[in-house]
Amino acid sequence: MSDMQKLSDISDFVQQVCEATAAVVEFDITVFDSSLLRVAGTGHHERKIGKAISTKAAFAQVLETGKPIYIFNPMTDNACLNCSFRETCTEVANIAFPIVADEEVIGIIALIAFNKIQSRKLMQLKENYSRFLSKMGELIYSKLWERSARVELIEASQRLEKIVGFFPDGVVFTNAGGIVVSVNPAAAKILGLTENELRGCNFRTVDDSHPLLKTLKDGRIRTNREITQEFRGRTRHYLCSTQPIYNGDVIMGAIAFFKDYENVRRMVNEVGGYRNFINFDHVLGEHPTILTAKEKAKRAARSNATILIQGESGTGKELFARGAHYCSRRSNAPFIAINCAAIPETLLESELFGYEGGAFTGARNKGKPGKFELANGGTIFFDEIADMPLSLQAKLLRVLEERKIVRLGGLKPVAVDVRIITATNKNLEEQVAKGEFREDLYYRLNVIPLQLPSLRERQSDIAILAKHFLEVYKEHNSSVVMGFSPAVLNAFTDYEWPGNVRELKNAVEYAVNMTDGPMIQINHIPEKIRLSDRRSVCNSLVDLELMRMDEIEKTLLNIGVKTFGNSDRAKREIASRLGISRASVYRKLKKYGLS
Repeated sequence: MSDMQKLSDISDFVQQVCEATAAVVEFDITVFDSSLLRVAGTGHHERKIGKAISTKAAFAQVLETGKPIYIFNPMTDNACLNCSFRETCTEVANIAFPIVADEEVIGIIALIAFNKIQSRKLMQLKENYSRFLSKMGELIYSKLWERSARVELIEASQRLEKIVGFFPDGVVFTNAGGIVVSVNPAAAKILGLTENELRGCNFRTVDDSHPLLKTLKDGRIRTNREITQEFRGRTRHYLCSTQPIYNGDVIMGAIAFFKDYENVRRMVNEVGGYRNFINFDHVLGEHPTILTAKEKAKRAARSNATILIQGESGTGKELFARGAHYCSRRSNAPFIAINCAAIPETLLESELFGYEGGAFTGARNKGKPGKFELANGGTIFFDEIADMPLSLQAKLLRVLEERKIVRLGGLKPVAVDVRIITATNKNLEEQVAKGEFREDLYYRLNVIPLQLPSLRERQSDIAILAKHFLEVYKEHNSSVVMGFSPAVLNAFTDYEWPGNVRELKNAVEYAVNMTDGPMIQINHIPEKIRLSDRRSVCNSLVDLELMRMDEIEKTLLNIGVKTFGNSDRAKREIASRLGISRASVYRKLKKYGLS
């Protein structure tokens, strides 16, 4: 038994037990601790509580031997021969039993008789009272153990809180009933409560459908569950992982780890290369077309105006959108991206605007905020905006005009402060002409148009980008590849890159994994790039005098499209090279089916 676990620590309890028992058995009772200090007593002994007896007293033998003593003749009994109180003792008889903990005597409990009637009764029922004192000793020890365990638990909890207090993530421990027994400052901050408010409260009052409570019920581990929780008028957004705490097969409690959603988002962005300090100087390339796009994007980032980014797939539209956000005054607020083509139409509305509880079958009881609310103060990016359903286009237009949203199934408008950036690889003007995109929304989104060039339009940047991606994948793969052979760089330059920068990045990663030596050779790159037929098209120019005029014209336009692309800028370049008007280029492309 440790120094903290002494009978004096529970003296009030022991005294109450002694008084209650003495009233029933009609004997005085007294209790000593291991230092022979009287911690409880009734009758004649009550006034001596807190005082120690001599080590020569008869009771000291119980501590020395660990065995009970029975005294029915105080003056002549062997146990009394050396007692310093022998001549003045007023006790007629007594039985003393050791209180034992882990084979260590920690105290003595005794029944005392002060008259012959009590002495006779004590002697006649000696066995019964012996068992009674043994059980009383066990009761006192169990209380002491309970207190000791409680003290140790409190101390362990305090130590635990000091440890978890250093955790950057939130940590909450509960018992089996969902009562919070330990919490760190990070968890309190994420949940929007103080530590004192959380500690000792039932977690059901915070969120009665929380994964922590489900883990307490079914014992299942849950990992990185996204939680959107409304509490005290504020929306909390975080990731939660839970795990049960077992004692044998019984769930004794649970632990929950909370990660602030914004912190996770920032970390993912940093790992993905989208750091808060990113600027457009990190966009690689020296061709005039990309330099012009970067300069325009820098200027656009300064304002809150909507930006419409257009360009082929793989040209870096989302990278430019993130750059515009992180170079703006909103850089410390959320950046939330939505791919309009990837989310089913039936779910897109609730994802954007959220919903109230019970708005539809399967809806959460407390509802859920949408992406607009989660992006409040920051930027929301709509990729593939051309694929947004017309019904939602009208609602998006209303948000742009009123800066408010209404949840699905709700009536109350919610004010939002977000900047909207959109992107598409389709021609929105053509979509408008076909009635597939709202004209009024198009003009609201196209305040600052940003056209990203294709890789075909910036051939001089292909080698720069390829070498950059090579360094990236060398580091990831611990590769010894040093560079590209001239044949590879020629093949890269000749290829049309329909997937643009993304396709080039994938091609370099493929080559790094296929290469054993220090140089990437032509046989290490994807087959479709090796077998590109663009050179053969160019070589057909030698046969032009053998063709009819229409065939010559069609061939020249085809070469122009394959070389410069099909954008408005490309058509202006083709017209300049051929010495004809841009209108003629459009007409002839349509005539030959090349548009």
